[in-house]
Amino acid sequence: MKNKYALIMVLIIGIICVTVLLVSFERKIIRVEAASAFYPYTEEHINGLIKGESSKYARVEMVSTNEAYKDIINKKADFIVATEPSSDQKKMVEEAGINLKYKVLYLEPLAILVNSECEIDNIGIEEIQRIYFENDSNWNSYQLEKNNGSQTCFESIVKGNVIEKNHFSIVTMPDIIDRIAEDPKGIGYAFYSYYSKMHKNENAKIISVEGKNIMDKDYPLLFEVYLIYRDDSSFFIK
Repeated sequence: MKNKYALIMVLIIGIICVTVLLVSFERKIIRVEAASAFYPYTEEHINGLIKGESSKYARVEMVSTNEAYKDIINKKADFIVATEPSSDQKKMVEEAGINLKYKVLYLEPLAILVNSECEIDNIGIEEIQRIYFENDSNWNSYQLEKNNGSQTCFESIVKGNVIEKNHFSIVTMPDIIDRIAEDPKGIGYAFYSYYSKMHKNENAKIISVEGKNIMDKDYPLLFEVYLIYRDDSSFFIK
């Protein structure tokens, strides 16, 4: 009987030890959420962004920009990778009574896309503004819904939210690329990383802006991508 009780005690102690180890490991896991376009970059570089041994346990998840901001506010994520928040997202942060810190990672080009059959290879920013402000445009203009990261960047080009004046409002970035690919009069946008690495469609082409190619250092539609974290974070960045 004594041997039986001793065996039971050993098993119980073993279970407790394993549980403690699992809980300890779970606490080490760094929860990183990347907006869709920046997921490949985050996956590749995350261990170079966070200091310490715990960076080995970083887990990267792809989410929408709006979901990322909600999760960093609610402590469901330790870090997020995204562009600057929209006015709605800034309001969420303010109402939550928290402070976020932003570390610039790199500059991401916003690509202007047209149908591959379109003869135009360059467009000016004033022309982009005219297309999206004027309902009698010869273009079928596409854009994403509010609080999408690329939409927030695009709104800075056209000086405000113009969804009401737009011809077509699309939910996801793959949809906007594919709709342009199907529409000879289509025009829209996507982050270059997303188009080139995650959803390239040969029937939608990138055109230059103000005579500048998307790979030029002075391309006019470059936007900062940030590593974002709460100011009370217990992790350290490099």
